[in-house]
Amino acid sequence: MSSNMFSVLIPAVKIVSKRCTGNLLRANRVCFGLSISISDRKDDDLLMNPETFILRKASPTPYNVFVAENIKRVQKDHSDKIRERLSEEYKSLAIGELLKYEEKAEKFKKDQERYRKLVEDLPLEAKDELLLTVLEKMEKKIKTKTLKETNKPSLKHFNVLNLVTLTEGDLQTLSGKVREHGGLRKITIRREKWKTLTEDEKERLNQEAKKIREQEKLSYLKELSKWMVSLIENKDIDEIFPILELKEMKMVLDHLAEIKPTRARTSRNLFLSSDLGKELGVTVKNQSELYNNLSREQKGAFEEMAKKEKERADKEKLQWQNMLEQKGLTKLIQVWKELCVMHGKKSNVFS
Repeated sequence: MSSNMFSVLIPAVKIVSKRCTGNLLRANRVCFGLSISISDRKDDDLLMNPETFILRKASPTPYNVFVAENIKRVQKDHSDKIRERLSEEYKSLAIGELLKYEEKAEKFKKDQERYRKLVEDLPLEAKDELLLTVLEKMEKKIKTKTLKETNKPSLKHFNVLNLVTLTEGDLQTLSGKVREHGGLRKITIRREKWKTLTEDEKERLNQEAKKIREQEKLSYLKELSKWMVSLIENKDIDEIFPILELKEMKMVLDHLAEIKPTRARTSRNLFLSSDLGKELGVTVKNQSELYNNLSREQKGAFEEMAKKEKERADKEKLQWQNMLEQKGLTKLIQVWKELCVMHGKKSNVFS
């Protein structure tokens, strides 16, 4: 890596700056970084939290300092024309106030130079590690913001305690607000009542909760599939890769294809689950040793079964892909393959 890590960071900083333009407060605090001074912070502390300083505008101006200090107040008092109001306030400042912001801007410039010097004096390996830390934190910020903007659906875990009935007497012990909207107090009461139920009642409620969870998972899969297909169709690929998860994408693909292919078992795995394996006391640890001691005929039988297993798995895989292609989801398959490559996985349906 070049000795000047700031030149390497320029493209990444531009990405974050572009994504921050919709929020003036975030733009000034993250991109300009003017709400935090580093003059009194130790060098080691600065290097452990590089994103607080690297993501700053090259030359802080008095106006940017004024905006960073006053934007929260203006946003609270006014909901519209915030930029115009800030500009008008700044123009109406007295000479003494303007000088104060000029001094602060100059101080921030000195802070920047101090940090630049700290980075430039680092060994090459330390610079690489610092750059990796910065980019990881930036990617996390981008991922969080994109997920929020795209309204990604989430799966909520249904608690079996919600099925425990509260009597009027139970509710009378609660305050009006908690009684109407719920809360930890209700959960506490339900937990105590759960302890008094019989095992049969608990089993009945657990089975009912299981059905509800399955229904909620199906509903979640439908919403997640709509979200992912829309995302891939309408967003730039480089922009959405950071927020796509392999496990979630595989769930969506299986749901849309209406088939979930299973991996082909090897001859050794077939031996592990066979009656012969059980007779010989096979385990995961000793399966290779015991399999190698089998006769040629016995091995041949398991190899023939493994061959049929592979044929079955290949057929299911082809059906899976054909179903997705018939539904016009070729782009989804391509993104899946590229995502697998990015994560170092094989680009097949079992990754």
